[in-house]
Amino acid sequence: MSPALFILYLGSGPGAPNYPIQVWDSRTHSIHSFRLPVQGVPAYVSAAGPNEEIAAIIQTGDRAALVVCDVNGNRPASELLVANRTGLYCPILSHSGKRLAYSITPGRPYPPRANASALIRIMELVGDIWQPLSSEILAALAPFAWGKSENELIIQKQDGSLVSTSVVGSHSERLISPHGRLPATAFDGRGICYLEGSDLAVQRASELLRFHVPDGVARLCWTPDGDSVVLARSSGVYRAAVYELDIKSGNSKQLFETARVLSLDAITQLPGWNAFSSETAPRSFPAAAVR
Repeated sequence: MSPALFILYLGSGPGAPNYPIQVWDSRTHSIHSFRLPVQGVPAYVSAAGPNEEIAAIIQTGDRAALVVCDVNGNRPASELLVANRTGLYCPILSHSGKRLAYSITPGRPYPPRANASALIRIMELVGDIWQPLSSEILAALAPFAWGKSENELIIQKQDGSLVSTSVVGSHSERLISPHGRLPATAFDGRGICYLEGSDLAVQRASELLRFHVPDGVARLCWTPDGDSVVLARSSGVYRAAVYELDIKSGNSKQLFETARVLSLDAITQLPGWNAFSSETAPRSFPAAAVR
């Protein structure tokens, strides 16, 4: 029997009031809606670390806050950073949960501008306290990912290239793709995937695989077992579908449809927060299959 898979995403539009956190359950094919145990509207959300902690950006008017909370709901949320009239984006925890990276646009509040640049800043958990690292990295305002270790990030530069860069010191770079975007790293750090044109590129060890995908793919993540990549594809206003692509066979299947996917991640357990709704997820969305 396949292990249970839970897809954590941030939805919006019809059926998703107040931008709730939503989790699709592979066991029942149902979607559970949650509110994070913090005040405000989540703008970005991700999960990582051995305890699958949640990192999120919470918007309240011109105020943006970076928070981390326990997926089980056993510990209160920690507010790590507050910014006024400054945009915060894309918080991602490292594989160990000891480092947290995020994008910031000083003096430029949410929503983001097209083709904007951003600074990527990093915080490190020392004991029970999150402390900022001294370095920051200039990049395009776009999704990024941790690399094979906590000492590197995979970022999209302003010229559109995708590179691996060290997070401390001289920020030495290694080119991954001249035109790559939406990088995602496997749970164990041994594989990365990204979009390159109309292809999904998957790198594991010395192997590079390519899969054609339709237009509209806007979010990527790996399943916990590292055997599949999950893709969120939009094909209209408030019309999106989420697929699972098996890397070994190249076969794909649609998991569910929803109104919109603003962020996407996979977790291995259903959160322990208080759910305010649950519904069966439709699977009949007539979108082209991933090839």
